[in-house]
Formats: sequence, structure tokens, C-alpha cells
Amino acid sequence: IITGHYHFYERTCPLNDGICVQGVLTPENWGIVHLNVGTGGRHLNKPLKKSNKWTKFAAFKHGYGRLEIISETQVKWKFKENNSGEVIDSEEYQINKKF
Repeated sequence: IITGHYHFYERTCPLNDGICVQGVLTPENWGIVHLNVGTGGRHLNKPLKKSNKWTKFAAFKHGYGRLEIISETQVKWKFKENNSGEVIDSEEYQINKKF
């Protein structure tokens, strides 16, 4: 799920019933990754007071995300900082498509 209303960046682990899923995503071992990319240029919101156990990365910098579909079973996600163009967060996901 990619959203952007709250003005900061956050990527979660694949979540299933509030639990982080590890490994290749399958019908038995599945989860939903939440990406909040609200960093396009407005003033950034203050950091959340409490970090969640499912937050894998958060940033309070202006930037943008790029989702690259490699194949039917592989995607890559990158978040780049606007000024430097530096990739400050990235992740690759393997998906067993036999859902």
C-alpha cells in the first residue's frame, strides 16, 4: 500500500495481523507492506512519538520513491533524498505468485 498524506517517509515490514512476516511471501506466509511517502515538498511533520515494532525505516527528509518491477515474482523499492539523490532506504521483495 503506497500512501502519502502524513508528511514523512515510513516503510513497514510485510504485516499480517500485526506481525512482521519474514522470507518469501506465499499464500501461507503473506503480509502487506505499507509505504508512506509524504515527502514531496511541504513542511514535514514531526516524528511520531512512539516507534512501532513494524517500522523498518523512517525518514524526515524530502524525497521520492521508486518501485521497480523486475519480474512476476520480484520487485525493488527505493527511496531517494531530493537534494543529494542518495538512496536512503531500499528493499527487495520475492513473491510466490501462486496465490
